[in-house]
Amino acid sequence: MTTVYVTHDQREAITMSDRIAVMNAGRIEQIDQPEVLYARPRTKFVAGFIGESSFIPVESRNGSVWYEDRKLRMNDAAPSTGRHLMVVRPEKLRLVADVGETGVNLLPATVGDVIYQGDSFVCYATLKDGRQVTLRDYCRSDVLAKLPAPGEPITLGIDAQDVVLVADQ
Repeated sequence: MTTVYVTHDQREAITMSDRIAVMNAGRIEQIDQPEVLYARPRTKFVAGFIGESSFIPVESRNGSVWYEDRKLRMNDAAPSTGRHLMVVRPEKLRLVADVGETGVNLLPATVGDVIYQGDSFVCYATLKDGRQVTLRDYCRSDVLAKLPAPGEPITLGIDAQDVVLVADQ
C-alpha cells in the first residue's frame, strides 16, 4: 500500500519512510531513500534540511578538488571545473593525531569549544579561512584522552568516501 505523509519533522520522515521527497519553494529538490538523502544529498538545501551540516567551499580544477592549497581525495568522480561546497556531517569529521595518515583529507583548525555530553562530545572548530565546522564523536577512552582545549590547534580528518559535493549556490 502506498501512503503519502506530509511532515516538516526530518526525524519522523527518516524513520517512517522508504522514500522521501524533499521540497523547497514548491519544487522537489530530491526524491530518494532516507539513507541516500542523508549520505549523498544533491543540493545544499537537502543537505541542510536532512541533518546537520557544515559547508566548506572547494574548487574543481582539471578533475581534482581543492580546498585552499590542499588537494582533496574523494571516491566519487570530481567535477571538471567550478566552485562547489563540500558537505561535512559532524559525525564524519574526526580528530587526527597522526597527520601522516593516508587516505584522509586533513583540515587544520582551531578549537572554539568542546561540549561534553556524557556518551558523546561536540567540538566547534574554526578552519584557517574562518569557516566554522562541527565535529561530533562518542566518548571512547582513546578519544577522551586527547580531547583538545579551546584555542588549541587541531587537525580534523574526513575520509575520501565521506566527501560529498553540491553546487555552490
